[in-house]
Amino acid sequence: MLCSGATWHAAGLVTRFAGSPKLKKVHVRALELMEDLHNEHDVSLHLPGSIRIIKRGDNDRYLEMKHHYEMAKLYDLPGLETKLLSPEEIAELHPLVDVSSVECGLYTPQDGDVDPTTLTNCIARLAKKEGAVYKLNTRVTDVERKGESGFLLSTAEGEQLECDLLVNAAGLWSTGVSKMLNVNHPAVVIEHQYVITESIPLVTKMNGRLPVLRDLHGSTYIRQERTGLLFGPYEKECVVHDEWLEGPPHEWDMQLFDPAVDRLMDCLESAMELVPAVEEVGIQNVTNGPTIWTGDSLARVGGTRIPGYFEFNSLTYGIAQSLALSEYLTGIMLDGEQPFDATGEFFPARYGEWTNLDYVSEKVKDTYARNNAAVFPFENRMAGRDKLLRTPLYDTLQPLRPIWGMGNGGAESPLYYMTEEFSAKMAEMKGGNSLPSHEQFHNHDWAPLVENEAHKVAGGVGISHSSFSKLEIHGERAHEFLGKIGTNAPPKKLNRTRLTYLTTPSGRVVSEFSVCREKEDLFYMVGSRDYIEFDKYWIELQARELGFTEIDVVDRSSDIEILHIAGPKTSLLMSKIAPEAEEIPFLGMKELEIFGLPAKVFRVSFTGLAGFELHMSSKQAALLFKQILESPAAKELELIPFGSMAVNSLRTEVGFKLRGDLDYVHYSEAGIEPFIGKKNKFLGRDEKYVPQKRAVIFRVHAGTGWEWSIPSDCPILSNDHPGKIIGYTTTSAKGQRTGETFAMGYLLLEDGASPESVLNSLGDNLYVLAYGNEWKVEVLSQPPVLASESRKAGVVASVAVEEKDAKTAYIPGQP
Repeated sequence: MLCSGATWHAAGLVTRFAGSPKLKKVHVRALELMEDLHNEHDVSLHLPGSIRIIKRGDNDRYLEMKHHYEMAKLYDLPGLETKLLSPEEIAELHPLVDVSSVECGLYTPQDGDVDPTTLTNCIARLAKKEGAVYKLNTRVTDVERKGESGFLLSTAEGEQLECDLLVNAAGLWSTGVSKMLNVNHPAVVIEHQYVITESIPLVTKMNGRLPVLRDLHGSTYIRQERTGLLFGPYEKECVVHDEWLEGPPHEWDMQLFDPAVDRLMDCLESAMELVPAVEEVGIQNVTNGPTIWTGDSLARVGGTRIPGYFEFNSLTYGIAQSLALSEYLTGIMLDGEQPFDATGEFFPARYGEWTNLDYVSEKVKDTYARNNAAVFPFENRMAGRDKLLRTPLYDTLQPLRPIWGMGNGGAESPLYYMTEEFSAKMAEMKGGNSLPSHEQFHNHDWAPLVENEAHKVAGGVGISHSSFSKLEIHGERAHEFLGKIGTNAPPKKLNRTRLTYLTTPSGRVVSEFSVCREKEDLFYMVGSRDYIEFDKYWIELQARELGFTEIDVVDRSSDIEILHIAGPKTSLLMSKIAPEAEEIPFLGMKELEIFGLPAKVFRVSFTGLAGFELHMSSKQAALLFKQILESPAAKELELIPFGSMAVNSLRTEVGFKLRGDLDYVHYSEAGIEPFIGKKNKFLGRDEKYVPQKRAVIFRVHAGTGWEWSIPSDCPILSNDHPGKIIGYTTTSAKGQRTGETFAMGYLLLEDGASPESVLNSLGDNLYVLAYGNEWKVEVLSQPPVLASESRKAGVVASVAVEEKDAKTAYIPGQP
């Protein structure tokens, strides 16, 4: 049935706000499409605007709001800019709000709510005019694949339907459809409630509609419902129905749970403090309906590794996002690529086969309870991790007191390591709690530990665990295939490595890999662990599209661990534990035994320092890590374990990119010229494309305590051209060899102008907006630190940039 499941009872909120750039794009585009629909067909869309309320004294919320306000400058439509409101301005827009305890508000104009049923039926009616056919009240009981492409659907009535393309848009029952095709679908049905009040006299007397409120303190949305108000809390105790592995019983198409107002009281009390007029009236209705959530509360939209099968389900915010995500999926289905990249947010298989029901349930409960909590740049949420299977290396590292981090790839890796001295200091400062907080916007507790690790590695030698993805590409024509999908020709010689970037049909950078040729028909590729599922899908898709059907992609990410040794004393260490390693050329690989354990040893390092990577089985990696750390050579050279945050500090200074720095830009904008083969005719190559932006490095003169606090999507502006945005940041870190903050990012170009001409026209007075601060920035002429000559053992990287050189734009990746 149309509108059955979660749609018919949804509160229907639509907003231009989002706390992340990718969701901001989706929300802005969705409302743009929805307004067009409403203007032509009247879908009961109300656009009074919405206000996020910041309570007085909540400094974390205030700083977060500043960043949201700054980020919105990059994505708001002209004339619909996000605004900061004073308490008086809030009271003028929403007379029912008691602003006595309000610090300020963040206002997004021209958003509000829509009637979900009217919207859905309108879209269905328009699709029918274009030839769509609906089979209502028809339940699919089985889906079978027909050969390499096509599907056979069986219904409860005994009918069989054939199709070439299949989209799983089954809502609450989408997990059941996924099971029919043996597709992992980590989502669960939960309960979500909202309360509608009786008529409020002040609302009855008003002309026009009240703005939607977000009571962030009480985690509740508040919108007008006729002459009353609708309150939708996100309570701390989320009820998960993980017994419904294939969705609710089928008779639940239009059913609700029993109301449970007692679970909402903390949220409702906060809302009543904000809107005291509610205390004068009673509750008219409580709706407690089913909805479906993923662990990160984001939808599952995109292609899959099954040819012709696509996902469009688990839309937590389906009314607000569905139109834009429909357009997003259409691009994937018709054009072979998404119109903008949100694979980290929406790719259906972003959580891989490692997820289990216990993990998903715990993760959903935590995410739901924190739906309106402040989001910190270095958050390290722990929910569900104790439900995961851990590797032998985890147990080996645990006595060293690592602080573990984890992304979408399912593998935990040390962020940094605690010390006895630091623990004692933390305990003294925090009254017994010896762990650093990761819920801070500045003055980060962990910064001294990370900076100390980076400093010691830059001056000595360290060992770390690198949680990359590892793929094997098999096939007689594998060399030819990789040359067609990546910017750089793969290595011809065995045991040599090259860096390449995978591109879309329109030339946008979608993935990054180091590629080593192990055999004539076998290539070993190392990339981002968080995107491993998308990368497998993308490579297999291109193999089909380009006619390389014999190509086989094998995921070795869970089988192989990587130990990373880096620092100017690396060669001294390796000469004592693996002398043969000195014979390995830069970007070369050799299979060696170290302490009797086999390893593939690569002469590479993501730190920009001299270094090696040791690739080996998970069990043997645990043994080797311990052997190396306890060896006489390690003790003599004062080898230290270091985490990924120290790597981030070191790699930023030499201009090495993360996946987030690529930002789905055209390859000619990404600053990857050394890794574009001159004769390589790869997918999407277009020499006539006119770049609209250019990758650069910014030196940021951040204030004390803010050195690590330049998040992604901070706008760069010029004092000489007030209000004009000239660029934005992607990632950043405080460098330890320079003691300064550097941000990767992009300079916006106009009419094909060069970065140098743009900078000359803008002058020197550039600044970045970050959490309400204006920090002076410079565009560097070269990386702040020159990477070590990895061919020469023990060469320490040197500081390279002088102040006078800072105006000419540096293109990362170029010599």
